[in-house]
Amino acid sequence: VLKAGETIDLISSSSILSYSAFNINGQISKMVKVKSSDSTGEGVHIIQNNESSKINYLYFSNQSSLYDTLKYNHQSLPSAFTVYGGKVTIENSDFSNLKSEDAINLYRCELKIGKIKIENTFSDAFDADFCNRLMKNCSFINCGNDGVDISGGRLEISKSEFLNIKDKAISAGEESKLKVSKCRIQNSSMGIISKDLSVVESIENKLLDCEIGYC
Repeated sequence: VLKAGETIDLISSSSILSYSAFNINGQISKMVKVKSSDSTGEGVHIIQNNESSKINYLYFSNQSSLYDTLKYNHQSLPSAFTVYGGKVTIENSDFSNLKSEDAINLYRCELKIGKIKIENTFSDAFDADFCNRLMKNCSFINCGNDGVDISGGRLEISKSEFLNIKDKAISAGEESKLKVSKCRIQNSSMGIISKDLSVVESIENKLLDCEIGYC
């Protein structure tokens, strides 16, 4: 449990690896902060199986992927913030300046994501593998690769914005089913992409200044 106003500074290539769920209970004026003052932090990784994590008002910044230094610096997880299994709710949170392959990676989760902002990522912002449910009122800004990338999932994305995405703003792969509604995608290389026998429904979206709208 992390309470309002608490700060964790991950230095000297440190990370948090938890085999139980997290409750992060920040407030609008007292966000919980996870940072890395020396830019070596390797993030937060929650392996929770069938438990439920609830994250509210988190400011998560300046992290990279988890490396297992005991195995010749082998990259163990590609993300800076990971949740594996169970249920996860993330709301009113900011994720910024993340140097990992995926800023956030959720795997086999039932997710509810609302009012989060992910900006200035080295590569993908949000990667969901075999996940389902809802993402609403989110912002993805200045992403080095994809904005949202889902694989083998069932997901609905609504009322969200994607600005300055270097590759695909929204990508569905590996037989996913995706509904995208009332989103704004601007100045991205590609807008909404469906591949690997995925099915994507697009409703009332605005695509502006994109090289490719749909593919």
